[in-house]
Amino acid sequence: MKKIKISLSILGLFSYFISVSQTVQDTIDNKLEFKNLYYKSVLDYINIKFDLESNNERFEIKGGDFDYDIRPNVSTISRVSVNYSFISFSLSYLPKFFPGNNDNDLKGKTKGSSFGLNLNFKHWVQELKYGKVTGFYLENSPDYVTPWIEGTTPFIQFPELKVTSVRGATSYKFNSNFSLKAISTQTEIQVKSTGSFIPGLIYSYFIIDNKSSASNQSSSQRSNNYEILANFGYYHTFVLNKSWYIALGVSPSIGYNYTDLLTRLPDDYIHTNSCTAIYRINGKSGLGFNSERFFGGFEIVAYRSNKEDNNTTINQITTYNALQFFVGYRFKAPKKVQELVKKTESKIRL
Repeated sequence: MKKIKISLSILGLFSYFISVSQTVQDTIDNKLEFKNLYYKSVLDYINIKFDLESNNERFEIKGGDFDYDIRPNVSTISRVSVNYSFISFSLSYLPKFFPGNNDNDLKGKTKGSSFGLNLNFKHWVQELKYGKVTGFYLENSPDYVTPWIEGTTPFIQFPELKVTSVRGATSYKFNSNFSLKAISTQTEIQVKSTGSFIPGLIYSYFIIDNKSSASNQSSSQRSNNYEILANFGYYHTFVLNKSWYIALGVSPSIGYNYTDLLTRLPDDYIHTNSCTAIYRINGKSGLGFNSERFFGGFEIVAYRSNKEDNNTTINQITTYNALQFFVGYRFKAPKKVQELVKKTESKIRL
């Protein structure tokens, strides 16, 4: 009953922020004649954006007598995206030629990729992402393997541990003078400093499966996880001069995770389920250059999620820290593409 009351409180608070959004929007829309003072549209251009992102992701599972620090064997992620008007497509992959992505002898092999779709309208923002990662290792293997020789002893590896995820987020941007496109897809250029409160809902479904084809594995587990969180973010862009800017943002969120766990034993299958609270914080900062044709810059992204199961006294912590470099170029969109997208946007009217 307590969890239900907390959930209703979270949704009630989120509904309150959205319910007053129309009043705020009307106030802002009355000042639309000043919009051009805040951002410049480059929506007639398609841009191609290349990203290189350092990866420091970890999944820590703590109990009374254990502490597992599980990580993919990845140091750099590469991403290419195509952005035009309100729509953006992205593809991420793991380039093996980068140092830290190919030390398979000690930490095992990691394979992975993801595909993303973003729809960024005047106020509403919709994000969808599908990803799959296979192959992890135990970073704190020296706690469980003796003797341990640094650089020689292999880490404990989980080569067939697989995480498949579908994640989404629906957000509402209050201030129409703040351009989220200028710092995310670079289809606009912020020319005057401003910020915006951007609340939203984050939801995801992901599967964690450690089933192996190895003959010595006597048991395995598969968990189906459902998450929903209310997110309360604020972002601000400080324009330094005509082309340079600094972007800052923070997004705390709270919600719940439901897990359906299947344990496979030699002679039986056992189903259990649990519902746990999640507390999450995202932070982002960056410096960028955004001219009419070229753009680039770097961002620092930090993320921490805490999920505590009171029934089993197990605490799961996910952390992610990354330094991202990006560069891109804009070119004129074909007339047929412009007409198609404008017709679509006029019908959606968001």
